[in-house]
Amino acid sequence: MPLKEPRPVRPLPPKPSQPRRGQTKGGAFLITVGVAAALIGGLLLVFLGTSFAVLSDRPKPIVLLTIGTAAAPEPPLELPAALRPGDVPVAVMVENHIDSRPAAGLQRARVVYEAPAEGGITRYLAIFSLQDLPARIGPVRSVRPYFAAWAMQWGAALFHSGGSPAALAQLRASPLPNIDEISSYGRYFWRDNDRARPHNLYTSDRLIRQAFDNLGLPQQVSFTPLPLETNAASRGEAADAGALVVADDVDYCAGYRWNTALRAYERFLGGVVQQTQDGAQLYTRNVLLMVVKANVLDREGRLKLELDGEGPLTALVDGRTVEGTWRRRGGTTSYLAADGSSLQFVDGPLWVTVVTDADAVWLLSEGTDDTMLRCR
Repeated sequence: MPLKEPRPVRPLPPKPSQPRRGQTKGGAFLITVGVAAALIGGLLLVFLGTSFAVLSDRPKPIVLLTIGTAAAPEPPLELPAALRPGDVPVAVMVENHIDSRPAAGLQRARVVYEAPAEGGITRYLAIFSLQDLPARIGPVRSVRPYFAAWAMQWGAALFHSGGSPAALAQLRASPLPNIDEISSYGRYFWRDNDRARPHNLYTSDRLIRQAFDNLGLPQQVSFTPLPLETNAASRGEAADAGALVVADDVDYCAGYRWNTALRAYERFLGGVVQQTQDGAQLYTRNVLLMVVKANVLDREGRLKLELDGEGPLTALVDGRTVEGTWRRRGGTTSYLAADGSSLQFVDGPLWVTVVTDADAVWLLSEGTDDTMLRCR
């Protein structure tokens, strides 16, 4: 659907007390405390005002906060490239329950979909290239229909441990290879006895390649790659996008903060910088916020996400913010700018965060401490 223009900027109201689930937090401020020269003495407090614009046509308000960033010089950051023709996509269902953290292997993922499963707990569909797999991936958990649909879009062989009845029926009716630990394919997974069940199931580069060899999985796969920009002007006007925070349950609050020196977004989860099990900090070069309608299906709280049709999105690409629309027809999702042209991405990983009407969102810009990223 087309997006309306943001309302005029107006002063930010005082920050309210801790909001209820799904309620937008109302503001942020930056206090600079300076020490005066010895002859003057004392403290100087300077309040830098913030402002915001509420973006319309959203299931919940999305607030643009003007908060600054600063980056110290750092060495070049090496990240995985975008999936391109010739890559063999491999999808793994990865758990994000608070007791399962930190996850393993996400730093090598080319595409990551983050979406709720049940009870506000999110999971990941991590898509890798067979040619560039990490040594450890997981914890591996069960699949839901929308994760299976995204794997199908990329033609990615799907490694998982069971699934909802609807997801398993969907996979049985699909030609997509799915390697289910609960079926006869348990040998392509392993359990770490130093971690508690069910948060201890993993797969690896060696086991995935064995599965491809032993099961004759296809190694020539056709998919539609993301369009990569060739002209910087296609990014849209500079919006100084520093971070994207999806705030629902604090433990599952996701944030992205732009690092100018590294030209990448630092990933936050639950109010802290997100790292993998081997201590690697997570970064991405592209972020998509997809607003999707969700309906609860049963007593277990399983969801139906309306992936077909279209809806609003916000893209963070190379430090820029672009408003647009996602559109899914025939099993493939396209991402469009406000003028209807295809969104252009930069070479590197893509994280897609699905936002339902239970979520509240902030777009941060222009440098801040980590207050907003703590989601409290």
